[in-house]
Amino acid sequence: MTTIQATDRLLARGVLSTISENQLRKELLTNYHGIKHVQRMYTNDEYNTPKELVQINFTSPKHTETFLENGFIDICNLRCPVKALKSSTNVQNHLENGATNKILVHDVSTEILMNEFGEKLSKSYPGIKYVKRWFQTNGSEVPTERVQIDFESTKYTQTILQDGFIHIGELYWPATPIKPNNRLRKQLESDSGSDNQSEIYTEQNLPQVFDEQSILQAFEEQKQKLSELIRYFDVQLNNIVHLQNKSGVESLSG
Repeated sequence: MTTIQATDRLLARGVLSTISENQLRKELLTNYHGIKHVQRMYTNDEYNTPKELVQINFTSPKHTETFLENGFIDICNLRCPVKALKSSTNVQNHLENGATNKILVHDVSTEILMNEFGEKLSKSYPGIKYVKRWFQTNGSEVPTERVQIDFESTKYTQTILQDGFIHIGELYWPATPIKPNNRLRKQLESDSGSDNQSEIYTEQNLPQVFDEQSILQAFEEQKQKLSELIRYFDVQLNNIVHLQNKSGVESLSG
């Protein structure tokens, strides 16, 4: 009898490269439970060509058992062979069934502005208190693809956690619970696709009193917002320059 490797990570093969990452997330999140990260593999060259390989990370090894026993996972009418990847080194912090008013959303592109993201979420999900992106805590202020959402009550998170995802229209993202503590001290395994490298992220509640630390935190939050605005206006400026250049070329050709 073959022993099934206990792991919370799978690699699916034969996933057509014409299937977009959002299509993959929607298909997987709406059909399977416990998924927290979906990532297509690309060639490591100048062309960055999508491969027919997709890494799928789950919240617990129990969610991968059936796929490993069967040897495949169905994706968009394709029966894709799967193999076990090395399990993440720190999955015990996950709170799967506990009541919580905090959730962590995964795979949210760093190009998405939090103000816009929060406004769209509030139209679909009631009871949202605030939305904030997590940043690496190594001093680099590099944004991650994880976004924390705090709700007014646990009643607003129950359906989301049962589904295992949130969505805005046709855009889908995995969602997992955050253990409700006054000061969360979490060490989460990186979902960057590397099996041997981890990053530490922290989350703090909104300050209740304006002491020195809360003022510093407010200052850091303003810096983050300013960075997001700068990135947004850079994109807008590049679009304007592109349109002007295109218009100039068309005028010359005319």
